[in-house]
Amino acid sequence: MVGASTLEDLAEMKAACQGRATVVGNLNAIEMCRWTPEQAEAEVRRAIAAAAPGGGFILCDNHGEIPYQVPGNILHAIVEAAKRWGNYPLDWVQHEAAGIGHRGVRGLSP
Repeated sequence: MVGASTLEDLAEMKAACQGRATVVGNLNAIEMCRWTPEQAEAEVRRAIAAAAPGGGFILCDNHGEIPYQVPGNILHAIVEAAKRWGNYPLDWVQHEAAGIGHRGVRGLSP
């Protein structure tokens, strides 16, 4: 496993590790304290889109310890976003890159 800090590009790290190591990361645990539920979902979605296609990715915070100051509703939003966006197959990632939303319709998301 290779841990990704918030300063590293998940997609680049995933490409470098492809097939040899699992990438772990990289939600910013310090910034989580100030996130809204919408920001939490956006960060989860960003990380999954960057590193989850093809497997070999574990979504977590960037250093293994979430501060106690992170509100419960943000942790809940992270879990719900991971459930929503992290189920394989990740067709939405390819559709989004092509400008096609959920069910093959442009402009819709899952």
